[in-house]
Amino acid sequence: MRKVFVLILGTLFVCTLVGCGTDPNEKSVANTISCLTSTSDVIKQVTKTLNDGVSEAKKNNKPLAKDKVNKATEEAAKLKEWATALQNIKAEIEMRKEGVTKEQKEELSKKHKAAFQQALADLDDAQKKLETALKDADAVADADGKAALEVLRGKLKEGQDEFEVLTKRQT
Repeated sequence: MRKVFVLILGTLFVCTLVGCGTDPNEKSVANTISCLTSTSDVIKQVTKTLNDGVSEAKKNNKPLAKDKVNKATEEAAKLKEWATALQNIKAEIEMRKEGVTKEQKEELSKKHKAAFQQALADLDDAQKKLETALKDADAVADADGKAALEVLRGKLKEGQDEFEVLTKRQT
């Protein structure tokens, strides 16, 4: 799942560079980076909630609490919102990209490349930690917990599907 996010967001970055140059485009690049950071924050929060539930279950020698998984599922719903925000930014970029010079593209690339790469690296790291948290949660979950984890995975998949729309429009 993290590879898909990185692929999608990398494609969005290329689209951003192609379509950036003036103040509105500068804002679009900054908004893209902000959305990536917010997406990472949501994934980190879901991971933290799961890890807290796993720790609590191990400490009390009980199965994973279903309410922790439900809370993580609610938090994961925010991924869809950030994906929609990125879709809107991409649409703005597509409308303006024709009037951008090569020099403007290079300037924006120089200015924002490091921040964008850091945002992608953070997102990738958050995804890896989420995958680990999901595996750990599976290990301590009973039947109800496993059912709740499947709902969580479904919500994560919904968010992922919204991000995939970004690359489907590109091709």
